[in-house]
Formats: sequence, C-alpha cells, structure tokens
Amino acid sequence: MKIWLVKGNINGRLCFDAEDEMENRFTLYNFPKKEYVSDWKKLKITFISTKKRKDILPIKNITMFWSRSELFVCDEFAKQKISEKFNRIQFLEVEPIEKEVAQKSNYYLANVLDVIPGLNEDKCTLHYMNDLFLMDIRKYNFKEIAKEYPIFYLNIKNKHFRAIYATDEFKDYVEECGITGFSFKEVFDFENEEK
Repeated sequence: MKIWLVKGNINGRLCFDAEDEMENRFTLYNFPKKEYVSDWKKLKITFISTKKRKDILPIKNITMFWSRSELFVCDEFAKQKISEKFNRIQFLEVEPIEKEVAQKSNYYLANVLDVIPGLNEDKCTLHYMNDLFLMDIRKYNFKEIAKEYPIFYLNIKNKHFRAIYATDEFKDYVEECGITGFSFKEVFDFENEEK
C-alpha cells in the first residue's frame, strides 16, 4: 500500500478563494475542523484562474483547491460519489458568487475529519521555519495506523499539518469514478520503506 500527497491539478482549471470578506477568509483559515460542523453558514466563494474564462476546462466533475492551503471544493457529482464510499468527509455547502458557475451545480467544501498521528517522526525529515513552524516534510515514514484512513491530515507534535494524504483506496476510487481535479504524489510505500 502507498500513501499519496493530495494536491489540486489546476492546470487549466479553477481554484477557489473566499469572497473578499475577512469573516469568509477566517472561516477557511480555521480548517481542518477535525469534527463535524453543525452551525455552518453557507460560505461565499469566488473562483479564480490564471486563464481567461473562455479557456477554462468545463466545471463538471472536478475538485477545486484553495490556493493557500489544502482544502477543496467539489461539485454535486463528486460529493455524491465520494460520500457513497467514504463517511469521514463532511460536505458543507458553499455559494459561488459567479452566476455562470453557480447555475451549473451545487458546490461543497470538504471537511476531512480524520487528523491522525500517523508519522514515525524519528524516521522523517521535517523542515521547520525558525525551529517553530513546520513548513515541509522532505522524507516520510508512516505508521501502520495510516493504512486505516483513506483520506486524512497529519497531527505532528499536537498540531495539524495543512496537507491532505490518501491511501490507494481513495486515489483508486476517485480515478475510477472519473472525478478530476485531484493530483496525487506518492510519498511513501509500505512495501518499500526506503522510498
């Protein structure tokens, strides 16, 4: 089994940002929540791209990542497919301010609920800024417990690291369903721990 770093494949696609209000940005900065959100107020978001709108690939069946962290928004199709198999992701409705986008589907912010102490930290290479803030993981070594969580965040020294990880189970499923917009980078192979 392999562990994958989950990113957004935004080549020619949209990513998203909070509508330009401090309250909306603050809401996004407080993710992952690590628990179900019961008092959700529909968040207004805006879609952004480096391409002209007419050159953007179709919205259908894609995930869109936040440009500042590893959060993703998905459409109704992706939400339904992912929900059928994985019950540890809560989907919170968001409202795109672009009418041409909002009319095509409902959109949801994915609240990935599992944050696990899944690293053998003594066997990893962790890169800190000023010895305080974890910036990057340059070499991974996962505990066996990580195999039990199809999609998760890491808890490192009692803080969550803002990157999403997945096992083969999640990666293979979204690819089989035709959900696009995800990019998966292999970071660890349990059968070849020297990777």
